[in-house]
Amino acid sequence: MKLLIESPYGVIENFQEVGSVNEIVYFLNCFVNDNQKLLFAFSGDLNSIDSAIHKKLVFDRTAYINNEWVLPWDPPKKRLPNTHWICPIGKEEVIEAIKMNQLFLCVIVDKQGTFQEYSYVLRHIEEDTSFSLCFTEKREGDFQRNVLPKIKQFLK
Repeated sequence: MKLLIESPYGVIENFQEVGSVNEIVYFLNCFVNDNQKLLFAFSGDLNSIDSAIHKKLVFDRTAYINNEWVLPWDPPKKRLPNTHWICPIGKEEVIEAIKMNQLFLCVIVDKQGTFQEYSYVLRHIEEDTSFSLCFTEKREGDFQRNVLPKIKQFLK
């Protein structure tokens, strides 16, 4: 994996090299501190969810429903669909959230804060021949101070 960073943006290229879904969970949790939580976006039709486990995850763990634009470019002109922001509890629920959409979108929010005060946006994207984890930090320098030391072991 290779880290490219120009604060407040960063890309971790060849993210598939992180390994198993368990390692992905560990890696994502490196962005989260004790007073924060990891939220996964689900903006599909609830009736389109085939898995009972995934349906239960959306119904039981939705922390916010909104149409907030969190990506680091201008939103489209059309009205944005509502997004369910799911807060999985425990490793197994995080794994299920990843299985729901392997090209996931996440935000990190303070447990006592508002959605708008998210500190990171994380996007798992597919490139031509690999996958990347893109991130945007809201608090400049936070990645260098708090996340990079935790993920150095993964980087080449």
